Amino acid sequence: MTQFKRHIVLLLTIVLVGSLFLPLEIPYTFESVAKVYPLREWVLQKTPEGTLSSSIQDYKSGQLHEFASFQFERGDVVHIRFNPENQGRMQLDSGEMVAGISSYALEDRIVRLENNLAVARATLSRDQAGSKPEIVSAASEEVKVIEEELELNKKLYVRAQRMFGEGLIPKVELERMQGAYETSLARLELSRSKIEVENTGEKPEQLQLLKAQIRAFEKEINYLKSRKGDFKIYAPHSGKLSFHSDENGEYMKLEDTSEYILYFPIKIKNKYFVNKNAKIELELPGRDSLVQVRLLGVGDDIEILQREKIVMAKASIGKNQDGLIPGMPLACKITCDKVSPLEYIKRATKLEIK
Repeated sequence: MTQFKRHIVLLLTIVLVGSLFLPLEIPYTFESVAKVYPLREWVLQKTPEGTLSSSIQDYKSGQLHEFASFQFERGDVVHIRFNPENQGRMQLDSGEMVAGISSYALEDRIVRLENNLAVARATLSRDQAGSKPEIVSAASEEVKVIEEELELNKKLYVRAQRMFGEGLIPKVELERMQGAYETSLARLELSRSKIEVENTGEKPEQLQLLKAQIRAFEKEINYLKSRKGDFKIYAPHSGKLSFHSDENGEYMKLEDTSEYILYFPIKIKNKYFVNKNAKIELELPGRDSLVQVRLLGVGDDIEILQREKIVMAKASIGKNQDGLIPGMPLACKITCDKVSPLEYIKRATKLEIK
């Protein structure tokens, strides 16, 4: 190296080292790669076994907003059918029917209960109205016969009492006459109660039991029909519709793109430099300039990415951005507060310069 070149290198070194201590401030910046997500994503999945699950992931809050699994009885024959009207559509509105489920066991149980309810109502109506006249007439004739029998047994019992008192018959004969009289008395009471039932219907407690059974049937039928209504699935929000199929079964996704959420990793050494004033900029497809987005926050959970400790940060961007597709990666630039040249080098190189 010539003496002139050595002087130039020495001069540049002096200038560079001297600039580290100048009262200048420059923004501290670093880069990352963001992944695009919708605001919310609803997934409706049907497995090869025929089970169905529904989940809503809220990417803005980072939480699973809702999860539901449709359970059916073992051995039940279940049919799950996506609404054919949605095939080929790119957009779905909130509240539109997405899929319907039919359960053989549920339908069969409703039919059986409705049949039982019809029988119970018919029985109640008959018992409240009373029996036919010919049945009442026959019961009345039976009462008359038993009354005559009772009158005869009463006379025989009275005579037996007198003869027993005179010592003409043994006690066993008296007891036999007493038993015949008491039996006739009981039969008469039973026959009279039968006439009352035939004329007025069942006894109040029996009618109340029938009414309770009817209410129980109605309650269970209404519950099962409400479950049948639950087996119609409606879109929880508007969004972009897509159908997919893999080894885990068929599933449908509904992505709410009224806002896009960006997740990007930040090295743990840079986490404490990113505050609410940080400027996040993206390189969007087809754009010559960077697009600024809004920082939502920086997480605290430490992960390992390519042997580096990182935390995840979130940002938001409005829907009016052409070319954004959920799942696509985007280069992003993070600009933090201004620092001195010396501090910049310390942050960038992790050197402890004193």
